[in-house]
Amino acid sequence: MAALGLRVPGLGGPRWVPALRGLGALGVPGPGGPRRAMAGHNRWSKVRNVKGPRDAERSRLFQRLAQMLRAAAREGGPDPSLNPSLAHVVEQCRARNMPKASIEAILRGA
Repeated sequence: MAALGLRVPGLGGPRWVPALRGLGALGVPGPGGPRRAMAGHNRWSKVRNVKGPRDAERSRLFQRLAQMLRAAAREGGPDPSLNPSLAHVVEQCRARNMPKASIEAILRGA
């Protein structure tokens, strides 16, 4: 029976640890030497699950603001001091943390 495995209680339900490897996963060295338990998480999952959707939403917002910038520049010219609607849209862009270089590039292209 010992060759099949050893039942270790108290580890979140029934768990079988091979008897030939010793209890290395629990910190006790066995015939295979000490084994380190893995953490069970990593940083990449946080980046993928949290930052990815947030960046996608920010990208959609910037695309919408860029469209508004182009439309306002077409209607009244690319100078915000002479075009109040463009000045308002530029103010919205800056309030939403759109990079200044992006705003200037959109106005140059319009």
